[in-house]
Amino acid sequence: MEAARVALLPVLVLLGSAVLVVIACRRLHLPPMIGYIVTGLALGPYALAFVPDTDATRHLAEFGVVFLMFSIGLEFSLPKLVVMRRVVFGLGLAQVALTIMLCVAASLALGAGWLRGRIGPRLVRAVNVVCGLTILGFALWQLAALLR
Repeated sequence: MEAARVALLPVLVLLGSAVLVVIACRRLHLPPMIGYIVTGLALGPYALAFVPDTDATRHLAEFGVVFLMFSIGLEFSLPKLVVMRRVVFGLGLAQVALTIMLCVAASLALGAGWLRGRIGPRLVRAVNVVCGLTILGFALWQLAALLR
């Protein structure tokens, strides 16, 4: 019984905090997805560390990403995507390419080399996070423009 309570505590902290932050986002006329992202980033193991860095937390984060992608998919319809195809695909692709080029240039300037095999897993993760956040930020910006 004690192990179940310890395992459920991070989930309850995340859910309770997410509800409060989403209420605040609604009052500020922001999409709830921003509240979920802020909650996860703030309470996660690399910020305030209310939720420990365990395998269970990683599995919970994977479900969060799945739900986030599902909710983004619900917001976009095919007719809206066809109307916005130049913005979504053109600027989205340009943003990802520019972000990757900037990260590669910064890593090369800091001494990481492609041919020397010195690009470590942390750099690859950092590039992935930056690309993911830029794509997500662009999608949320477009979503907020559609909702207005």
